[in-house]
Amino acid sequence: MAEERHLLAAVLAAPDDDLPRLVYADFLRESGQTERADFIEVQLELAKVPAEPEMTCSAMFFNSSRQAREHSASCGWCRWVGEHRDPSEPLRKRERDLLEHHELTLLAGAPLLSVGWQANSTWVPEAEWEFRRGFVDRVEMPLRWWCGGDCPACQGTGAYVDPRNFDDTGRWLGGYETTDCDHCSGTGKIAAVGPAVVSRHPVAVCRISDSEADPIGDEFCWVRRRDGLIDTGACLPSDVFDLLRDGRYESAGDAWPERYGVEDDWVIYATRELANTALSTAALAWAKAQPAG
Repeated sequence: MAEERHLLAAVLAAPDDDLPRLVYADFLRESGQTERADFIEVQLELAKVPAEPEMTCSAMFFNSSRQAREHSASCGWCRWVGEHRDPSEPLRKRERDLLEHHELTLLAGAPLLSVGWQANSTWVPEAEWEFRRGFVDRVEMPLRWWCGGDCPACQGTGAYVDPRNFDDTGRWLGGYETTDCDHCSGTGKIAAVGPAVVSRHPVAVCRISDSEADPIGDEFCWVRRRDGLIDTGACLPSDVFDLLRDGRYESAGDAWPERYGVEDDWVIYATRELANTALSTAALAWAKAQPAG
């Protein structure tokens, strides 16, 4: 719907402004999407509540907001503290209920729940996200998911070997039967989810969980990924590497051939935090430059 696209574009263009979010919430309510409308309004109200030290065990012992939310929903002490110390508890209860029962709706088409793979009949999620003021504000996932890359289930081969060809010790029994990977339909690749996420939510932080800046002395660097390069976890595809800002660009030449294996380029930052912030900004810029998913 053209009107909804226009209102959502206003939210994405002014992520710090509450007014476009309230206008969008009004539209959602009029369109019958009451859960999303309620969620935006509730989180906007909660954002105005002054932060105070919390005495709940979920606040003291859990780093993950998802774990804390799941715990506080079942912990009598957390509920008692919230009801007697926090006047905003009714809003927080409504927020928890919406997240518990309508999270797929609240994601609004952002394919974050599909980021993961099946391992021995167990779903292995590879993404985390947090909502703020009604929209996804922070995401964390591997770069291969954000930008697209090799399938984690088959390691990019598009197939896997039938485990019946091996005994319990892993010894090969002969024969070589393979089947197409169900996760990637035999392509060996997974599609980028980053463009679909940023086209629906004003994401402020994108933490890339499978990349870590390489220490060089007291500094930290990202390296341009090339064929033949030894990937230390700091190697980035060129289209993301070229979007890094606020660092010191250098060409490796043959200074450290034993580290990377080939001549290469890097961008250097004074601290790991600055390097991670630069990668987050570059990953978001890359996703916003792609066609909307």
